[in-house]
Amino acid sequence: PLIGVVMNRSIVAVGIVLMLAGCASEQGNMAKRYEEQNDWYKAVITYRAAHDAHPDDVEITSELARAEFNAAEYYYKRGMSSLADNDYDAAITEFEQGLIAQPDNAKLLAAVKQAAMAKEISQIEKEADRYIQLGDMERAQQALQRAMELAPGRSDLMAKWNEVRRREQQSNADELALSSKQRITLNFNKAHLRTAFEFLAKSFGINVIFDVDAKTRE
Repeated sequence: PLIGVVMNRSIVAVGIVLMLAGCASEQGNMAKRYEEQNDWYKAVITYRAAHDAHPDDVEITSELARAEFNAAEYYYKRGMSSLADNDYDAAITEFEQGLIAQPDNAKLLAAVKQAAMAKEISQIEKEADRYIQLGDMERAQQALQRAMELAPGRSDLMAKWNEVRRREQQSNADELALSSKQRITLNFNKAHLRTAFEFLAKSFGINVIFDVDAKTRE
């Protein structure tokens, strides 16, 4: 009877091992199906669940490591593609998905910072453009200055800053000319009155309305 009890217990133990192995195999097959669908997030999560249930299963451990690496690469490439299209939010989302698979992946960590900085610079540029449309060149310059501090190598930002600075200086010069209290003498030799006013309007940025009977020349 003792031998029979031992044999029964052995059979039960073997049955449990086979059942657990079957569960691990089923989870592994499910994870592979996710891989085929390029749903690497679910693949990694499924492998991790299998590994938690069977930490000593060498095959599951190996498959998990492989899936984590492939997931990180997959989401990194997708993120860089979105970054190239200036879709910063999508890029950050993809990089963060990759970091779920490999939290210490240096390439992904650097890419997240790159995308976040690019997004911030883009927002500052839009702010500068709004100030330019409003004619507030001083604030536009300040915004562009912040953008250049974040991206000192961006020649396009420097070019825009120089253009805004030039326009501000021109605007200040025009205001100074119009507000000058000194007498300005202009000599229009044999010029018709309408021609003279047209010159003044163009030079000082003022509007002049002429009578329909006004003539350009004699």
